[in-house]
Amino acid sequence: HFVKGYAFSTEPPTEESISGRGCTPEVWLSRVNAVKRLHNIPHRAVCVTSQAYRADGLALAKMLDADYQDSPGQKPHDYSTIIQAGFSLARDKVTECARAFGKKGVKNVLFWTGDDIDEIYNRVSFSALSKYRLLLNNSSTQYVEDKTAKSLMTAAGFAVEILPLPLPVGEVGLLPAKARFAVDISPDYGHVLSAIEKSLPDIELNVVTGNHRLSDYTGLLHFFTDRTMSSSIKRMLLAGRYVVSNVQAPFAGYVADDITKEKFISDVVAKVRKLAAEPRPNDKARKYYAQVLEPGNLLRSI
Repeated sequence: HFVKGYAFSTEPPTEESISGRGCTPEVWLSRVNAVKRLHNIPHRAVCVTSQAYRADGLALAKMLDADYQDSPGQKPHDYSTIIQAGFSLARDKVTECARAFGKKGVKNVLFWTGDDIDEIYNRVSFSALSKYRLLLNNSSTQYVEDKTAKSLMTAAGFAVEILPLPLPVGEVGLLPAKARFAVDISPDYGHVLSAIEKSLPDIELNVVTGNHRLSDYTGLLHFFTDRTMSSSIKRMLLAGRYVVSNVQAPFAGYVADDITKEKFISDVVAKVRKLAAEPRPNDKARKYYAQVLEPGNLLRSI
């Protein structure tokens, strides 16, 4: 029904409507494949998806020459493998995250992210863990970034192995003329941030929100209570930048946080000052993670 002005409304499809007769599950795939043939879109056996990390999912699909869909589980499909980046157990998100899992004959590959593990570590209910670890353990191959993440997820009952989510290697530009560090920390470390800032009056510390250009920064301060590798750390290192964190991984600029507040502050300040004096990008870290995050590692596993 057309309403003159700025809006219109339609009745939901019924079995007798055009949509109801023409877009049933039984004919959906034949229609999709006809459109692909019309536009010379290749038929691909692998599909990448992500509800919370769409940019990472799109990048991974391009690296693997795979399809990408926001929600491949909503409609019939003939993919043999679905790779999903991220899985939230939050009540308002978990149903959509789980939609692609459990279809017979489909291999599901799930990459748990640092944000997912932080959520499980701090906020998820036991009932959600009990329900979804059963589904995921029975229907998917699950990967995490590092040994710490594997230990946490194993304790939560998930059958995971270590394989970092591949990321594209970006361009490496010169370090900024004035030392500048992005700050990505959980509220648990907020009480020490002001002291760190006051101890580094000649170095910019910018709390990051949303998208930001890596070339604007010398490095990253990253502290979360789960102490696992994150996308932020990986992106910085792939861009030849420096990291100061509580993650025990190569080139992650480890600073222990299970010490006194005074010792922690002084250690972070000393590490930032040392890295701020570096004249060139972090080429060793970039080369190392370019190999670790190479998509061939994933292709060989599936």
